[in-house]
Amino acid sequence: MTESLQRKVDFAIKLLQSIPTDSGAIEVSYSGGKDSDVILELAKMAGINR
Repeated sequence: MTESLQRKVDFAIKLLQSIPTDSGAIEVSYSGGKDSDVILELAKMAGINR
């Protein structure tokens, strides 16, 4: 993975981890497309459980 891509992945993970959960669980929409696959993988990397 390039350094530029790694920075973007790290930023996305930090952003996902910053979502407040005091109002309930985080829900991620999933359509089955390639963009949804990326978001789902980032959510897993951020520790968001399904």
